Amino acid sequence: MQKVWKIKGKFEKDIIDSLLKIRDAENKDYFLNPPNPALAFEHIKPELLEAVSLIKLHISQGSFIFVHGDYDVDGICATAILWKTIYFDLQYKNCLPFIPDRFEDGYGLSKESIDKIKSKADKGLIVTVDCGVTAQKECKYAKTLGFDVTVTDHHQKNGEVLECSKLVWTDKLVGSSIALALSSLLIGEVKDEYLSLAALATVSDIQPLVGFNRSVVKYGLEILNARAPLGIKVLMEASGIKDKVLSTYELGWILSPRLNASGRLESAMDSLKLLCTKNESDAMALSEKLGRVNYERQQKTALMFELAKSSYLENKKIIISSSRDYHEGVIGLVAGKLSQEFYKPSVLISVGDEVSKGSARSVEGVNIIELLRRLDFYESVGGHPQAAGFSIKTADLEKLIFSLEDLAEEFIDEVYLSPVLNIDLEIPSHLLSLETALKIRQLEPFGFGNHEPLFMSSNLKILNTGVVGRNSDHLKLRLGGNSGGVYDAIFFGGGNYASSFSSDSFCDVAFSLRENVFNGISRVSLNVKDIKHT
Repeated sequence: MQKVWKIKGKFEKDIIDSLLKIRDAENKDYFLNPPNPALAFEHIKPELLEAVSLIKLHISQGSFIFVHGDYDVDGICATAILWKTIYFDLQYKNCLPFIPDRFEDGYGLSKESIDKIKSKADKGLIVTVDCGVTAQKECKYAKTLGFDVTVTDHHQKNGEVLECSKLVWTDKLVGSSIALALSSLLIGEVKDEYLSLAALATVSDIQPLVGFNRSVVKYGLEILNARAPLGIKVLMEASGIKDKVLSTYELGWILSPRLNASGRLESAMDSLKLLCTKNESDAMALSEKLGRVNYERQQKTALMFELAKSSYLENKKIIISSSRDYHEGVIGLVAGKLSQEFYKPSVLISVGDEVSKGSARSVEGVNIIELLRRLDFYESVGGHPQAAGFSIKTADLEKLIFSLEDLAEEFIDEVYLSPVLNIDLEIPSHLLSLETALKIRQLEPFGFGNHEPLFMSSNLKILNTGVVGRNSDHLKLRLGGNSGGVYDAIFFGGGNYASSFSSDSFCDVAFSLRENVFNGISRVSLNVKDIKHT
C-alpha cells in the first residue's frame, strides 16, 4: 500500500534541538536527563496513600490479601511487584497472588475469579492491578461476600460509578507503574527489581515513552542490562539474547511475547512464577516451557492470519471476522496484523456456543474503544483507544457486526485509512554520518510516543542494488550523496523493489540512522523505511 510521506519539522542548526522541537520537549535537559522515577513519588496522589493505608490496616488485622492481576505482561508484572512487596519485603505471609484463567474466568475482576478467591478465604482484601475499573457489578458482589476491594487500573473508564473501597486510576501509567508506586510507599524505596519489571510492562503495553514512562523505561533498561532479576535473566538466555544490550526492541518483541504466551494458550501463572522464583533450575524449566508455548502461539497466529485475510473487504472501513476456528488467546495478535497490513481497524471474534470473545486493534486517529462503546450489546467491554476486547452473547453477534460496520461508515474518516509515514526531518546528505547516528542516541529509549527519528534525504544516487535474505526479501543498496559520501542501506521487506531501481538512477529515501559494527569497525548504515523515484 502506497504510503503518504509527511515531514513534521524543519532542520535548523542542531539536529537534537530540531528533533526535540518536534517532540514538544519544552525542557531539553528534563527530556535528555529524566529524573529517577523514585523522585516522582514525592508528590504522590492522595488515592495512592489511601490505598496504602487500607493495605496496612488489613495487615494489622491479619486478613488475607489477594493481589488480583491480569494475564498479559503488564498484569503479570504488576502482580509480581505488589505480591513480592507484601509477601517478601513486608514479610506478610497471608498474601496470595491471583491471575485469572482466560478460559475459565474471563477478563479482569469477574464473578468467577471472586468465587475462586472466596474458596481460599472467607473475607479480606482484594487489590486489583491492571484491571477492575469497569467491574461495577463485580465489586459489589465481592463486598457482599465480605471483601474490601481496592482497584488500581489504567484502562478507560466506562462512565459508571465504581463502588469499591479505594480506587487508584490514571491512564498516564501502566498497571505495573501504579503497583510500583504502591510498593515504594509500602516499603519506603523503589527497588531496582520492581522498576525493571515496570519498564518491561510499559514497553509491552505500548505506552508513550514520555514523562514518567520515559524515566521508568530509561532507568529500568539500565537495571536490566546491569543486573536483571533472575527470571528475566534466565528468560534472556532461553531467548538467545543473553549477550545483547537490551533495548525497547528486545523487551517488546522478544521477552514480552514469551511472557504473554502462557496466558494466551494456557495459564499465565507460569509467567508469574518465573518472575517470582528465587530458584535458578525452576526458572530454567519455566523459561523453556514458555519458549515452547510461544512457538505454538506463533504457529496458531500464522494459520489464523491467513484465514482472517479472506475476510478483508476493500469497500469497508473496518475489518470484522468471526469464526469458531479462532483461538480466543490469539485473536488480538491477528487483529493487530490485519490492521498493519490493510491499515484499517480490525475486529476478530472467537465464536462460542453461548458467548463469543472479540478483540480489536486500531490505526492512528481511530479510537476503537470509543467506537465499540457506541453499542450496548456486550456482556463486557474494555480497553484503550488503540486496543480493546469484549464478550458478547453469540445470539447477538450478527447484530453487532452489522452495527459496527454501519458505525465505521458514519464515524471513521477516510483520511485515517491511508498509511502515513511520519518523517521527522529532511536532512542534507552530509549529515548521514556515524557522528549523527551516535548523537541521536541521546533521545533513547525509543518507542511509542518517542519513536526512533526518521529522516528523509532527496536526490540520492543509486550506485548498486541487490537482494538478501533466505527468500530474497530484503533490498540492499549503496547510495551516493550530493556531498560525495557513499552510504550502505538496507530496506527490510523491500526485496520486491529490486527490479524498480536501477544503478545510476536517483531516489528520495526515508530512513533511520544506525551504527553498524563489523570486525570492530563502526560505520553508519541507513535503515530504509520507504523509497521513491526522483
